[in-house]
Amino acid sequence: MIEKVRKTIKEYAMLRRGQKAVCGVSGGPDSMALLTCLHQLGKEAGFSVIAAHLDHAIRTGSGKDAELVKSYCMKLGVPFFYERVDVANAAREQGIGIEEAGRQERYGFFNRLLRKEKADRIAVGHTMDDNAETVLMNLMRGSGTAGLRGIRPVQGNIIRPLLFIEKKEILEYLKENGIPYAIDETNLSLDYTRNRVRNVLLPAMQQFNPGICATLSRCAKSISDDEGLLQLLTDAFYDTCAKNTETGIALEIAQLKRAHPALGKRVVREAAARLACLKDLVSANVDDVLGLLGSRAGSIIDLPAGLVARRGFSRIELSRDAGTGQNYGEIALNIPGLTQAPGFGCAFCAEVLEDVPADLKSHAKDTEYFDFDVLPKDAVIRARREGDRIRPLGCGGMKLKKYLSERRVERWNRDKIPLVASGPEVIWAVGLGISDKAKVTSGTCRFLKISYIKNESGQEK
Repeated sequence: MIEKVRKTIKEYAMLRRGQKAVCGVSGGPDSMALLTCLHQLGKEAGFSVIAAHLDHAIRTGSGKDAELVKSYCMKLGVPFFYERVDVANAAREQGIGIEEAGRQERYGFFNRLLRKEKADRIAVGHTMDDNAETVLMNLMRGSGTAGLRGIRPVQGNIIRPLLFIEKKEILEYLKENGIPYAIDETNLSLDYTRNRVRNVLLPAMQQFNPGICATLSRCAKSISDDEGLLQLLTDAFYDTCAKNTETGIALEIAQLKRAHPALGKRVVREAAARLACLKDLVSANVDDVLGLLGSRAGSIIDLPAGLVARRGFSRIELSRDAGTGQNYGEIALNIPGLTQAPGFGCAFCAEVLEDVPADLKSHAKDTEYFDFDVLPKDAVIRARREGDRIRPLGCGGMKLKKYLSERRVERWNRDKIPLVASGPEVIWAVGLGISDKAKVTSGTCRFLKISYIKNESGQEK
């Protein structure tokens, strides 16, 4: 077995001469075998190892596991580090399962120790059996290829030297070398999904294929290789299809419609992964998002991890924002002068001019000119309201709702557009257009220049 571990460490460049690894040691068979292998191989290859044991305070007598690990570390001459955490209480406080809380607490402890002891890697004892369990669990929840590749040998600073070794080999190694270990009886409880897969599903599958763990491991390795190429294609397509917005990520509908279905699904997953934890997103959720391609603009679906997908006119936006209207209040427009509109993250600068502006017909999009003597003196800055109307240049009056729809402004962005208005009459929808009623004409004597200024910490308009 030691030769397999040596090969894995070399093949995946897990540890080099002069480096130090924090080895997570629970006291169970896998972690005790891992500690022993790393200690032995470290002496040969010039790297060092320290042991980290976290007592989850779940089982009565769990302190005996710590004593076992500490005693064995003293025998090997390996530095031993210990912490105790009430994982059950942590799970209640965070509203998550005990398994997930335990995982978070363990890796939190390992990373703190890594920084404190100036270590380079965190070594954990996942085996081929663990990988088989993970592949099956991901398959049952509808994972894509990213989940079916299973556990990775190297993930950031985490290494898994035992990943290609079966549990039975580990038990034989421990027996041959007289290495002590503890049995965690919670691993036998069928209250946890992984335990049911380990103790019920895998044994049933072994009746059809005694080498099912090795088979699943080979499948995962093959899928992982394919996944590497697919991710390169996904990254390239994502760069052309996706765009960051104020509240999330927008995917171009035209691009998604032209893409191969598999690539479209991967881009949706990629966007979700950048916004939240992808763990809770299953294939059905991805299909729901792509189903918006055939829906009408304004359609919205809820997704796991607090995400929302919304169908606009030309794009689908994934966001944490629920898209509800916002109340920015009403602010009187200072003429002349500067008017701050903190709710919109911007300001408006109004200036009265006697002469015809040089840029009257070629000004920037964030600036507009009005007939000062025609523009209502009670103009305010606010968000849209029910009953608002606008008279676009050269057109008759219409509801602002229809105007925004015709300008293809997504429904969830309409409340974010700052308006200069007088009563229900919109004079300027910033970035979109002004009212015909206040436009500059040949008879204009005084010009009112209003500029929209985005604050450095404010929102984009």
